[in-house]
Amino acid sequence: MFQYLEEVMESSQFHYIHRRVPTKESLCYYLDLFRRKKYSKYDVLYLGMHGSDGLLHFVGGEQISLEEISELYAGAFKNVLVHFGSCSTLKVASERIETFNRNTGARYVSGYTQDVDFIESAMLEMGYLSWIDEYQKRGYLGERMRKEYSELVKRLGFVFH
Repeated sequence: MFQYLEEVMESSQFHYIHRRVPTKESLCYYLDLFRRKKYSKYDVLYLGMHGSDGLLHFVGGEQISLEEISELYAGAFKNVLVHFGSCSTLKVASERIETFNRNTGARYVSGYTQDVDFIESAMLEMGYLSWIDEYQKRGYLGERMRKEYSELVKRLGFVFH
């Protein structure tokens, strides 16, 4: 999957950096770096890891919640699309996602409300990531996803806020 994502990013106008974050500490380290001005050209934050309702999971059982991320990184994701490529992380009340957007400054938040099959989610994300720079207008990207991939969007519980 990463090889394809790398190709998508290189063929678009995206700037990207790939990091492995097996622990909460390593995620926080890289998110702290992400706040720095020199990273302002990066407009997508893709968090691909295990998850559950409102949580991201790390090796050894560590977790971090949407609320904890939004408190620690208030204002840090201004105009950034934050995608949770993890099972069920966005299986929460929409108010929690809107609070995350407001607190962090994220332009959009997307992800899954269901446990997802790796291959199916990879297929959906291939289309999604390849369209991001083409459909910057709020709402239109989500609309395109629902139209083009309606079955996968429903089955995987893909949401876009």
